[in-house]
Amino acid sequence: MKRLFIFAKLGFKSVGRLGIISFLCLTLSFTLLIFAVQDFSRISEEKKHPCTVIAQSINISQDQSASAKVVNGVLTSTAVIVLPAQLVVGDYTRELTIYAVQQEWIDNISQGEVFPESSTMPYIVLSEKALEGFKDKTGKTVFSDSIDWQNSDVSLNGFYGNVCGITADEDTAVGYISHAAAESMHLFSSDIPVYTQLWLELENSGYEETVISELATMGLTAISDSAKWQSWKDDTRNALVLCISGIVIFLASIAIISEKTKQDLLKNKSEYIFLRYMGTQKYEVIPLHISRILLTIILSSVISSSIYFCIIIALT
Repeated sequence: MKRLFIFAKLGFKSVGRLGIISFLCLTLSFTLLIFAVQDFSRISEEKKHPCTVIAQSINISQDQSASAKVVNGVLTSTAVIVLPAQLVVGDYTRELTIYAVQQEWIDNISQGEVFPESSTMPYIVLSEKALEGFKDKTGKTVFSDSIDWQNSDVSLNGFYGNVCGITADEDTAVGYISHAAAESMHLFSSDIPVYTQLWLELENSGYEETVISELATMGLTAISDSAKWQSWKDDTRNALVLCISGIVIFLASIAIISEKTKQDLLKNKSEYIFLRYMGTQKYEVIPLHISRILLTIILSSVISSSIYFCIIIALT
């Protein structure tokens, strides 16, 4: 019983100033490492999301389009004809940009249906934003509810057409028609249809820089989302700083614990000698130091996790 009392006394006396410092250092290091891991995980997850790359050229050939489609990381692609257009619905008009794309590219229809791929008449798919901004004959802007979409005549750049669908989740006023419709409109106007853009959907954002480099070798110019990549680079650098700081502080705390253990052996030498006289073997004292270190690490990790979740809750 007396031996257990001495063990407990040694455990309590071993806390001291260095013990508190090592505990605080471990708590800080674990907190920094948790935030670093969370940032690395978030960046990795964001890069797994599909993204779109837009390549441009004066005139994109079929060979360029076919070559781009087989680049590693590309899921699908479509050559694009860009048309500045005037859309007339009944007595209301608005200016917008029309893109001639492949039917399969339109996958976010919220109302109606996608245009027929082979129709030369411009069946038009509008973004939700394009429903706004129509003007009457006096130039006054009207709400989309004021337009009779079902029964009004529709024309696109003077060609009779039809609004067949609405896309969701777009914040720009644009419309889409088929390649056949765009080519027919150009040819009827004695113009040669020219594909000036190539849209590519990638498996994830991690392929973006590689795909852009490949497109450059084909004579196609594509620009990455520099703000997004800069944000990832900044966040990665900050997470790396947190990670390195956490590791350095963790190693420092281990050094402090080691020094504390040495001081404890010297400071409480008489108690340890007394334990030896009571028949305590040297290997029986070792678990006292190990359990103290493990307890410090466990408490530090628990408190670090609590700090992390409290900060996350406060920010949200």
